[in-house]
Amino acid sequence: LKYWLVNDAQVHRLEKVHMETEVEKLKEQVNPTFLFSILHKIGDLTPENQQKASDMLMELSEVLRYQLYDCNRDKVLLNAEIQFLTTYLQVEKLYYEKMDFEIKTEGDMNRMFVPPLLFIPLVQGAIKAMQEKGSYFSQCLSFKSGEHFILFECDHINRNQLLSPGFKKINRRLDTLYPGKYTLDVKGDESRGGIPIVSLYIKYL
Repeated sequence: LKYWLVNDAQVHRLEKVHMETEVEKLKEQVNPTFLFSILHKIGDLTPENQQKASDMLMELSEVLRYQLYDCNRDKVLLNAEIQFLTTYLQVEKLYYEKMDFEIKTEGDMNRMFVPPLLFIPLVQGAIKAMQEKGSYFSQCLSFKSGEHFILFECDHINRNQLLSPGFKKINRRLDTLYPGKYTLDVKGDESRGGIPIVSLYIKYL
């Protein structure tokens, strides 16, 4: 019996270590991937528009600070994640001038905690899909928090992206963090001409 208890405890420790390692790997995989493009853009801008290049560099430094320091925590305030997304979108707007954005919030953003960089891959997927079209667009993010849930919505997503390898990684991370307590889906916003919207619902109970 003693041997079984010791062995069982070791198995549980190994499973915990494996899960934590998997989460860290997935966290690294969903970090912003636009760094080199932005640095290249800054390099091109420096000779002709030093002020804009400086603005981009300052915003980018805030994004990197969040990645390097705040993301060392297991969880961050939802409001901190929203501030990070705001800064990220400001960088994207400086990079792609045909873009605008809006972030809507409903409920208390200072009481809910989420893993860092939870929403960024969904946002990146939407922005990439629209930038490839080469036309003007306005990106809208929406956050709603209740006593036991968080609802995140991001428009302009491509329905086919849910089947891509990148989105499979997102699902794996959500399965690890919120097993059986989340839904990730794409719907159409009829009030805006059927614009596809990705919806992530996380239940806290």
